[in-house]
Amino acid sequence: MKNTPLDWIKDASEPARTFRKMVIGWQNSVIALNATVRAFNSEFLKVEEEKDRDTHQLMREIAVKKLVISSLFELKPQLDAWYRRLEADGLLSDATKDKKKEVRHLLGQVQKFEGIRNAAFHFGDVNEETEELLRIYDEIHAIDLALLNRILEEMIRLGYMLREHASTKS
Repeated sequence: MKNTPLDWIKDASEPARTFRKMVIGWQNSVIALNATVRAFNSEFLKVEEEKDRDTHQLMREIAVKKLVISSLFELKPQLDAWYRRLEADGLLSDATKDKKKEVRHLLGQVQKFEGIRNAAFHFGDVNEETEELLRIYDEIHAIDLALLNRILEEMIRLGYMLREHASTKS
């Protein structure tokens, strides 16, 4: 296979190589996020009548919501580190800095999802104490979908802004 994204990175010399890696890395992250969103939508956008007939619907919704929450928890520190790197290199526009300030409080809410993140990626539900598992499931079920959606949308917007800065140096 010729002219792959990996070749684009390999063929560059520093510092362009690092910035190209950032661009491709972001594209890969977006593919993973989109797959998670598709799974989320397949459960939450079902016809209500179909949901009502399915006794396992609530658990599927909790499982998919858990994946979205975990993705947010994992993505936030990566965006923060990427932002700091581009900022240190003097590559951020005022618009990107303003966007980061604008969403700081919203994205800061991700930290409260740490216990949920652990439940999603460690697959420990079967070994969790019953009361603790029920507490986590109730917590997940109660999380507002609109909040999750807003956080995800803003993270993606910020990520695309950072990708643009990295692209200018690649």
